Amino acid sequence: MPSNAQIASRFKEFGQARFGTAWGWMTRYAEALEMDPGALRNYLVGDRVPGNKMQAKLRELGCDLKWLMTGEKEEKPTLSADDQQMLELLRDRGIRTAADLDQCISDREKLKRALGPVAYQTFVETAVAVGEKQARFRGKRKRT
Repeated sequence: MPSNAQIASRFKEFGQARFGTAWGWMTRYAEALEMDPGALRNYLVGDRVPGNKMQAKLRELGCDLKWLMTGEKEEKPTLSADDQQMLELLRDRGIRTAADLDQCISDREKLKRALGPVAYQTFVETAVAVGEKQARFRGKRKRT
């Protein structure tokens, strides 16, 4: 079983990968987790480990919870270069979490304005393709 220090190290690694290492990264990390920066320190030094609520927030930010808690990477479907490019475009437009994307998708006109008409069409096509890949991947995982 991983120690609190190992989990804290991965918690910090994820935060720095997501928010950078420049001054203020911990504040941005704490804000994304909807917590006080002082409370974040408890997780960074291993005084606390993420419970269910914290894990849900980390998952929304894109954290591999299996890796965070055990050090083992979760097997995920690989993205094509086009899929990766679309993700970067979305991130550049401020769409960083699944919740951001859900909110944006619920207002298709807002999404069209954010991306532009050509990128929007590419996004729709890519979303369908990624959804199909994820469905195939989930099916493979259930059989093993």
